[in-house]
Amino acid sequence: MGSARDAGDYTQKAVATTEHVRSSVRTVQLAIDAADGSKAFPTYLARVISQSEDDASAALNGFESIQPPGTDSDQLRDEVKELSSDAIDLMATARIAIRRNDIDGLTALRSDIQNTGDQLEQFGQEHHA
Repeated sequence: MGSARDAGDYTQKAVATTEHVRSSVRTVQLAIDAADGSKAFPTYLARVISQSEDDASAALNGFESIQPPGTDSDQLRDEVKELSSDAIDLMATARIAIRRNDIDGLTALRSDIQNTGDQLEQFGQEHHA
């Protein structure tokens, strides 16, 4: 991600991170729908969910490596970290469920995954320049 020149640049990087994580969350949502309808093999869905989790983790790690330009950006950093970490934790739970072939456990995550994706989307809307 590189460095942030100022608070505006840092905010743009924060939004880009949450958009990337949101995309991964939405992919997991699709995987849950496919699992619920028996429209894909669990081994394939495990791969999709695992890759989504890895992508979201990489996005968050990239953002965390950026020095906030000032103390006013610390709260934004904390918010991105919390939202993204919660999403990654849910994706990990989904990965574990599908690898155990626990379709009921996976589909039970549907509303939490939906809500997390919505929160990430809302963050982007509130901070988009």
